[in-house]
Amino acid sequence: MDSARQKKVNALLRTVVSEIILNKFRASGYKNHVISVTGVRISADLSVARVSVSVFPYSSSVMVIQLLKNSKSSIKNDLSEKLGNELRRIPDLLFFTDSSVENANQIQKSLSEKKNPLI
Repeated sequence: MDSARQKKVNALLRTVVSEIILNKFRASGYKNHVISVTGVRISADLSVARVSVSVFPYSSSVMVIQLLKNSKSSIKNDLSEKLGNELRRIPDLLFFTDSSVENANQIQKSLSEKKNPLI
C-alpha cells in the first residue's frame, strides 16, 4: 500500500514526465504517434519510479520505449530542473509498455466478429 507521500509523488511525476515526453517527441518529429503516461509507481524509498506508457499505434511501442530508455538521462535532467525544489533526489526512471488499451481493442474485435468465442 502506498503512503500519502508516494501517492503525491506519483501524481506529480506522472504530470511532469508526461509534459517532458510530449515536448521531446514533438521536437524530434514523432507527430504521428500518440504517447501518454498511464501511470507512475514509485518505490517506498522514492528512489525508483516505474513509468507505464501507452503508445498508439501499438506496433511502434517497442521503438518508443527504447527511445525513452535511451533519453532517460535527458528526461531525468529536465525533471531535476522542474522538481528540484520539491524532491531531494530525482528517482531513477524505468519505462514499461502499458498494453491495456491494446488488450481491450483485441477483446472488442473478437467479440464483434462472427465467430464470437462466447456464443
